[in-house]
Amino acid sequence: MDHKDALKEAAVLLSIRNQEYGEARECFDRIAALASIMSGKQITSYDIAIIMVAVKMGRLQESRQKKDTYIDAINYLTNTQGISELRDREYKLRLLDREISGNSKKRLKWQLINTLLPAFILIVFGSFYNYLRKEKYVSQVKTTSSG
Repeated sequence: MDHKDALKEAAVLLSIRNQEYGEARECFDRIAALASIMSGKQITSYDIAIIMVAVKMGRLQESRQKKDTYIDAINYLTNTQGISELRDREYKLRLLDREISGNSKKRLKWQLINTLLPAFILIVFGSFYNYLRKEKYVSQVKTTSSG
């Protein structure tokens, strides 16, 4: 079975399970509420989905031939609340300022600043640090040789 077949089978199995048990998200919400009561800790439906994937991965250590374990893991991974929320989120692309990126002189100026300034700062601080070290050890050698 290749990945396309596995995804198709996962979709079919998910619709069958939705008819038998209800929507996966609602089922995970119910399980999370019960687990929260039983453990005394706040557990989310996302946590339940991750735990269920871990259960499936643990089972795969014993028997890798059971394809329904893979199919279930795929369904748990794709029905987590966090993934669904990420899918629904809108992303805004922040493009470069056209005035700067279109002007080759300004672009070159900023490229040079971003490239050379950090190197210059490192050289200055490295030289200063080296100078302080040299002064410290030269003074220690003078006091030891004269004493």
